[in-house]
Amino acid sequence: VYVSRNSNEGFLDLDKIKWPIKVRTRREKDVFRVMGKSEPRKLKKLLIDRKTDAALRNSLPLFLADDGEILFIPGIGVSEIAKIEEKTVTILHFSII
Repeated sequence: VYVSRNSNEGFLDLDKIKWPIKVRTRREKDVFRVMGKSEPRKLKKLLIDRKTDAALRNSLPLFLADDGEILFIPGIGVSEIAKIEEKTVTILHFSII
């Protein structure tokens, strides 16, 4: 299992991603499938619970699959749908500087 060295890194299973990947900021009804959880969470509530600075919440880059599923959020983590597993062949590594 690949674990990020810091909160600005993410490792995803390349074969689980619907291409192309898009980047945008959050929208009102965004949800995120937190790794290890089966149900999606409202992104707004997740950011509040994680004590993400209010000024940062609207500027955080969200990395999305072509179908709109959020794959990775710097400082938050990787989505359950694209997590690395034993059968993973190719890994996509995000690193935000």
